[in-house]
Amino acid sequence: MGNALILKNAPRERIKKHLLSWPGSILDWSNEDLNDFASCFKSYHVAAGKEISTKDPVSFFIVATGSVEIQAIVPTICKKTRNIREFLCKKDKGDMVFIPSMRKLIRVSNAKEFLDKENKRHSAHRDHKNVLDLIDTLCIKSINASTILQLDWKKFDDYFINIERPRSSRIDVNVLRTMMETNLTDYLEKLPILENIPYSKLETLVRMCHYNIEKEGKVICREGDLGKEVYVILSGEVKVEAMASQRTAELLSDKDSAVSSPPAKGGNNCPYSASSQEQLTQRRRTLLEARNITTRELAKNRLSRSPTSDNEKSSPPLAFEDENSDSIFVELARLGQGDYFGEMATFIDLPRAATVTVTSKSVLMTSLSKTDFRTLYHAISPDLAPSIERMVKNHMLQNIFQLKSPFLEQIGSDQIDKMAEQATIEKLREGHVVFNQGENADKFYFVYSG
Repeated sequence: MGNALILKNAPRERIKKHLLSWPGSILDWSNEDLNDFASCFKSYHVAAGKEISTKDPVSFFIVATGSVEIQAIVPTICKKTRNIREFLCKKDKGDMVFIPSMRKLIRVSNAKEFLDKENKRHSAHRDHKNVLDLIDTLCIKSINASTILQLDWKKFDDYFINIERPRSSRIDVNVLRTMMETNLTDYLEKLPILENIPYSKLETLVRMCHYNIEKEGKVICREGDLGKEVYVILSGEVKVEAMASQRTAELLSDKDSAVSSPPAKGGNNCPYSASSQEQLTQRRRTLLEARNITTRELAKNRLSRSPTSDNEKSSPPLAFEDENSDSIFVELARLGQGDYFGEMATFIDLPRAATVTVTSKSVLMTSLSKTDFRTLYHAISPDLAPSIERMVKNHMLQNIFQLKSPFLEQIGSDQIDKMAEQATIEKLREGHVVFNQGENADKFYFVYSG
């Protein structure tokens, strides 16, 4: 274990105290659960500048105190050249280090480029076509004095997998393992607005994410509330609902019957379930169409009831006159592992478009607040701002074309990209005059919200 000072018999109570600072502390632990989990760890004190090396492909660590760098050791083909070390990422107190996740970073590091150059110079040695085939050692180098907890997987299996947990146990082992083995970067890179962000920058975003676990029936967000974060589901299921009048709900039901396609269940394939997101988009569009029909019927009804003279009395209103009267929830979709919701709240101050409620026994999510995200690209990485803002506008235009302007839905992605480069986002307060009759028309407006 390199030059680390090994604390073989670290008190379990001390390890338990360290475990209170890692994301898994949000789970429902009994005292016995926590005791058993703490017994699965070895504790290492690593002096500043020293390191722990591992060849175990499934090693799991928790940074209990201090901060560390994760590095890959890249052996060179030429024996005269010393092995090089490739920086992968930085981890701080409470962060998890799951080696399979770390190895993926190697694919996007300079190590691959270096190996390609080595292969060209030494044509006789071309056994390793993939840099991952060559790298078998990762090391955790302490930036300052750190305490590292390493999981003993055999003990973990003995305590939590191979035997039935006691009745007093409250921990959901499946959720625990999901949290331990999940690479959040795999999920974030699937968000449309982040799809062109470099993997290394996404690693910075991961450190800003927070884990959330909620029980069945918990309302995660409500329609109309101001959004503050984006959520990605790691395990479990939620339902997405929107308010609609009785008349709109009837029209929506008629359209569903014609299509014979119920709301999609959340996907089980990690890390992304495209069918659920597509189903949600289609249902939102169908709901808007139903609301538009209701609005037209309402307008027609009002016109038909308008008195032709002051002496005439208006006819009684129809049952669906007020879109907000007798409103009910209509289900739009079920979302599961790898799905996301509330993504626009991270970039633009908009009210939630739907209510999201937990339907499974529990749901494990990760969330990213708009405050943290904006800090990243305004202060930490200002070079990201133009590309992110362009992606936001691109995503907004796609939503408008898909949901509100069917006659524009055939516009290709290239045209949308060009429009996004030229477009600006304007936030207008109540009473603001957008333009006056008779003014020269120099802008074309899409109403995204409001």
